[in-house]
Amino acid sequence: MEIVNISSNYQNFSVQLVLQGLAYDKRENNTTTDNIDILTKWSLTIRNQPRLEGSVNQLVDLIESVSDYASRVLNLTSDLSETNKGLVHIRYRATKYEIVLHSSCTQENIYLQLDDSEFIDLVLCIDNLVLKQKHFSKLGFLPSPLVKKENFVIRFLYPFAAPIFSTVIVTMGMWFSLALPLTKVYNTNCRPTISKIVVP
Repeated sequence: MEIVNISSNYQNFSVQLVLQGLAYDKRENNTTTDNIDILTKWSLTIRNQPRLEGSVNQLVDLIESVSDYASRVLNLTSDLSETNKGLVHIRYRATKYEIVLHSSCTQENIYLQLDDSEFIDLVLCIDNLVLKQKHFSKLGFLPSPLVKKENFVIRFLYPFAAPIFSTVIVTMGMWFSLALPLTKVYNTNCRPTISKIVVP
């Protein structure tokens, strides 16, 4: 039985999760299965933020933390302050979701700040992985899937209705402002773009 390298890509708009590992080349009727038997590496990219990589334990805590927090949102739980799974800590501050990744390589933790749309993309990306867990023969760390109903997105978006509505209003305002002469909306003294990764 031959061992081959295999990679699986899960993407949802602004979020991309890539798993890499080894698989036993099980040939049945001249076909090859695409199951990952041993996970060796993973990477997560959220929009323009630096790509994240880590150990399997860090991925496990990330998946469990995001799934746990999203489940509480879906169940309209009153306590949405934070969730802590050891290596990953999620909390909601003002209008941002702050994900704290406890680094095992340096003394400084990594802080990610996600808006509503980015957090929803992360949840759907991870849930896509969970729904397809049948493709993995020995990755037993995956939780139960959140998405089992067609109205999942509508139900999940319900708690974010006000922020999303506000975003739509602001976007429409920006669109109308673009109809004005360029000199009224173009600012040459804009501050440089600041990274969303915050180092305390």
